[in-house]
Amino acid sequence: MTVPWATSSDPIGLDLGQRPWCAAQWASMAGTRRPWRLTTIGTPGPLEPMTLEGAAQLRQELKRTGFVGRDVIVAPPEALLMSSIMELPSASVGVPTAQLARMEMGRLHNCEPGSFEMACWTLPRPARAANTDLVMATACRCDLADALLDALEGAGLRVRALRSRSAGLIRACRDLLDPIVGMAGLLDVTMEQARLSLLYAGAVVYERTIPNAEGEVMVKALAQTAGQEANEVRAALLEGRWNESPSHGKGHKGSDTQDPVRLYTQALIEGARLPLTYASNQYPDTPIEAMFVTGLAAAAPAICQMLAGACPCPVRPVLPADLTTESAPDRPDGYELPQLTAAIGLGARE
Repeated sequence: MTVPWATSSDPIGLDLGQRPWCAAQWASMAGTRRPWRLTTIGTPGPLEPMTLEGAAQLRQELKRTGFVGRDVIVAPPEALLMSSIMELPSASVGVPTAQLARMEMGRLHNCEPGSFEMACWTLPRPARAANTDLVMATACRCDLADALLDALEGAGLRVRALRSRSAGLIRACRDLLDPIVGMAGLLDVTMEQARLSLLYAGAVVYERTIPNAEGEVMVKALAQTAGQEANEVRAALLEGRWNESPSHGKGHKGSDTQDPVRLYTQALIEGARLPLTYASNQYPDTPIEAMFVTGLAAAAPAICQMLAGACPCPVRPVLPADLTTESAPDRPDGYELPQLTAAIGLGARE
C-alpha cells in the first residue's frame, strides 16, 4: 500500500457544528485522492462559543493526531447561521437579485443588510411561478463570524472559507447525488439537531430543522428499547459500533405503537412531512428519488429500516466507509465514525 500524504496546502475540513468536533484531510494515494486523516476532537457536550483557549487546544490536537498544515475550511455551529427562502422580482427584468436578497434577508432577520456575509442562489422555477424568482440564502453575521475567525486565527489556524454543515454533507455525498436528475433528500442527525435538506439538481431548495428529533432524543429512545444506559448507547453511536436491530432490545416492553424507537422515528417522519409537501407543491412533476440519511441516524439500523418503510422513495444510510472504494484494511482510522461525513466534504478539493 502506498503511504498517503498531504501537504501544507491541503486544507483540513473542520466541522464545529456538533460535539465532538470533527476533522478530515484529503491526500494523494496511488494517483487518486481520498480522506486519509479523520478524527473527532474533544468530548460530547454542549456547544459553546469558540474561545482562544479552545482554539489553541483544537490546534494542538490537530497537530498531535497528524494533520498537516494550518489551512482549514470550517462549518460553524448552525446557531451562527441564518437561512431563508425569498420571493423576489425576476432577474430577467434586470433587477439586481443579490442586492435585493441581502435587503430582504436583513428585513427577515431584523439586522442591517451590511452586517452579515451571505451566499444566495436562485431556485428552479416552480410549476406555477409568476414573474418572480425564488431565491435561497444562507448568511452569517459579521460579528459572530469575526469572533470565531479571531479565535481560530489567534491559535495559528488560517481559515480559507466558512461553509454550512449541509454544504459539507453535499460535497461528501456528491458521487451519490450526481446520478439523481430530480430531487433528493439529506436527513442529518447530530446530538444537537435533526435537519432535512431537499436538493433539486444538486442545489438546496429547502432546509428545515425537525423539532424534538435531535440525536440526544434518539439516544434515549435507543437506550430505553435496548435496556441500556444512555451513556453506553451514545458512546456506541459515536464510535460506530451500534448495531441494535429493530424491536429486539432486551429492555423493550409494550406494544409497537409505544416502542420508543418507533416514536422517535415517527417524529422524524412527521417533521419531514412539511418539507416533502412543500416540494411536491412547488415541483409536482419532480418526485423525490432518494433519501440519504447521514450522521448518527445512519448508524442506527432500526431507525433507517423504519424510515424506509414510511418514505415514498428509497432510503439509504450513508457512512464515511460508503464514500470510498477501498477495502477496509486500507482505510485509515475514522471511517467507522458516522459523524465525520460533513468534515470529509469540507476538506475535499473542488
